[in-house]
Amino acid sequence: MVKKTFSSGLPKLDAFVGGFLPGDTFLTVVSEYKYWAQIIEHAVGYAVQHNFPITYFSCTNVFFHLVDNYRKLHHVQFDDGGSTVNRVLRSIKKNTLSKWGRSFIILDELSTWKNLLGSERHILELFDTVTDLTTQRNCFLLSSASRSAFKKESLVHLKDASTVSIDISTHNGDGYGIVL
Repeated sequence: MVKKTFSSGLPKLDAFVGGFLPGDTFLTVVSEYKYWAQIIEHAVGYAVQHNFPITYFSCTNVFFHLVDNYRKLHHVQFDDGGSTVNRVLRSIKKNTLSKWGRSFIILDELSTWKNLLGSERHILELFDTVTDLTTQRNCFLLSSASRSAFKKESLVHLKDASTVSIDISTHNGDGYGIVL
């Protein structure tokens, strides 16, 4: 039996980075949000087409319209109503460990968690927790960080914690990716 492999849904990107394996964390550092949205749209399309489960951890629900009718969706929405860092991390651990292995995990763009979690340090803790769970459950994590929203040291930490990291910059209106 052939095991299904993970994909960004963009064959040229997959080939460029050498493909994605169970346990991989794919971080996109972006200057413009539209590049992250394009990657998520293609990755969700691939996951649905190939019948992969999707776990979506959200504090904005910005991508919910892409997955709201998908039967293999596990959606966890966090809001400001009493969510503490520890409560968010416990919920993510519980919801990741109790659901499917070998699933796509989508984590909203990391700077959007700042209002909920309160600091960059807590966002790094969130990312590290989800990265560890991704490895344990043989999942594929997709997340993004807005370059302008984080200190240089935090971006370095996020890139180092990811198995695949790509920096997408804009020049003359076009997006260019550099694998880090």
